[in-house]
Amino acid sequence: GTHQAEVTEGTPTTWSRERYEWSEAGVVTLTQLDSNVSQNGSIRYRIVEDGDGTLIVCDRHREFYGLRGRVAGAVMKAFGTLILRRQMRSGIVRSVRLHDR
Repeated sequence: GTHQAEVTEGTPTTWSRERYEWSEAGVVTLTQLDSNVSQNGSIRYRIVEDGDGTLIVCDRHREFYGLRGRVAGAVMKAFGTLILRRQMRSGIVRSVRLHDR
């Protein structure tokens, strides 16, 4: 089967087109293809065993440009961990609900 997808995410004012790849077990990599606020972007999620549980480690890189980009970059620097944690938790909950149907 396929191990990648291209997705445009964000809002009409700040968006990014990403290629998601999940060919490596326990790893999802996002490579930025285009954006109106940043460039040279990548995000890598890794699932890491942690005692009796699991951690999801997020390594991210973005070079923001322009006024909107600098604002988005400042927001991500200040609140990115909280934003990404909430989005990840929400995605996991939705996946579990779909699986339990």
